Amino acid sequence: MYEQLARISGDVAISLLIQQLGAYSLEVCTNVAMREKYLPRMVRAEIIACSGISEPGVGSNVAEVTCRAQRDGDHYIVTGEKTWISNGHYSDFCMVIVRTSQEGSGAISMILVTTESSLDGSPTASLTPKNSVE
Repeated sequence: MYEQLARISGDVAISLLIQQLGAYSLEVCTNVAMREKYLPRMVRAEIIACSGISEPGVGSNVAEVTCRAQRDGDHYIVTGEKTWISNGHYSDFCMVIVRTSQEGSGAISMILVTTESSLDGSPTASLTPKNSVE
């Protein structure tokens, strides 16, 4: 389907592919309550997702991410910077790849960050967490 759509509009095809990645990330990486909150609205195209993977100086090498998330009660404090966020300027939330510890298989995690209240950034360059996330 994406190949056919990309023949007409590469931008639309990529945006839909990123939306699908956001939905998949929600399905795999979140609890039932978050899936129920976000997935139906995504299917109805009421909200848009993006993925925060790339970082300055690291690119998309997930093993080297420096953006950190530290638990603070029932939420996380995220510090760091992401760049080259496709759909970032349109999105309602971002599935952000973060470092939650220094080593081991649990060192890298994915956290949902709402763009409305938790991110600063330019429309095309980068997003920087400024607050806590869900």
